[in-house]
This record gives sequence, C-alpha cells and structure tokens, in this order.
Amino acid sequence: MKLLITGSTGFIGTNLIKKLQKKKFKILALRKKKNLPKSYKNILSIKSDIKLSNKVLRKVIRFSPDILIHLAWESIPNYSRNASRINFSKQKYFLEK
Repeated sequence: MKLLITGSTGFIGTNLIKKLQKKKFKILALRKKKNLPKSYKNILSIKSDIKLSNKVLRKVIRFSPDILIHLAWESIPNYSRNASRINFSKQKYFLEK
C-alpha cells in the first residue's frame, strides 16, 4: 500500500513515520523543512509545502498513493483566526489540486 503523508516532520508526522517505516508501506513524505533520517526504509521524502509545484505534483501523481494522511499545518502553535484562515485557504488549494 502507498501512503502520501504531509506534515511528515511535525510532531505527529515524525512519530507516525517512525511506526509506519517498520511496516511494508511505501511512503511519500512531503516535508517543509528538515530531512527525514536516511535509515528509514521504503520512504521517499520530498521537500515541498502544500502549494505543490508542478514538478512535485507530477511526482505525487507518479507515486499514485492509495491513502493520504494530511497532517500539514503552518505556524503552529498559532491558532489565531488569521492563521486558521490562511491555513484553510492553503489546505483547500492542496486538496483541490
């Protein structure tokens, strides 16, 4: 099974990937900042935000994930109305793409 995980270097994403990398999943991990450990198996990591450039979008399409685990959220721990509005807009754009 192929998984696409956004927010893969956040608190939840990091711990989830630690567990999933021991299983037989193929994982495409979108990360905004730091790299994933090279010791992880079956994980392809791409540095990208959820705007998904055309190049990254093509890679996601080629990967053809069965499941999306969407954990990306910008500006944590800022949950203000303005930050939430910005995140909503970005999340909507990502899901429509």
